[in-house]
Amino acid sequence: MGRLVVFGCSNTYGQGLLDPKKQVWGALLANSLKREFVNNGKPGASNKYIAHAINEFVFKPNDVVIIAWSYLNRSCVLYKPLICKSGVVKDNSQLSKNISANLARQKNEDSVMYFKHFYNDFDSEFTNAVFMDFSIDLLISKKVEFRQLFVHPEDIPNPRHRDTNSFSFLFNDFHARYPKAADNSHMGEQGNSVLAKAMYNELFNLPFANLDILSPIKTII
Repeated sequence: MGRLVVFGCSNTYGQGLLDPKKQVWGALLANSLKREFVNNGKPGASNKYIAHAINEFVFKPNDVVIIAWSYLNRSCVLYKPLICKSGVVKDNSQLSKNISANLARQKNEDSVMYFKHFYNDFDSEFTNAVFMDFSIDLLISKKVEFRQLFVHPEDIPNPRHRDTNSFSFLFNDFHARYPKAADNSHMGEQGNSVLAKAMYNELFNLPFANLDILSPIKTII
């Protein structure tokens, strides 16, 4: 049985779900594809972290990979190579440190210093594009089947591979329209389920109507 291997941030990890191992979109999609599920999602992960995780991961023949890219206002400090153990990339506080706008708002010292002295939009867009292009070039060189999912229009820089095997929809199309998870921040079980169905249909070129997929949003009058 082949594997479905996913990379991403908390949206991929399944943060906020009561049972992320079963309810997150990757697990649901893997079940539909009848594949073993390998979840390399990490809460707070940046595209830099995702690129490094892809670089360190040990791929097998017939793996199918989905990269759910993160937000451009995130970065990290890498201290040592990540460890690929038992088929999953492992990380702890000794290997990397997250930096993000959200952490800066929480007065995290490293993030505050980063945004005060180092961050600017142009640099962020350029470096994120480099990490993304590096990842896709690597997967192509290894002949690994893959798809890309971007989170939001504002979080798509201008990499050479932005249209290479990209889903026609964005993560935020679902996150913004479905009930939130228990933490009232991340996408809940219903949105994850519909996203998995949308991915499955597009992987097999099956028809699906975006308006039907997105219809559960309700307008309060």
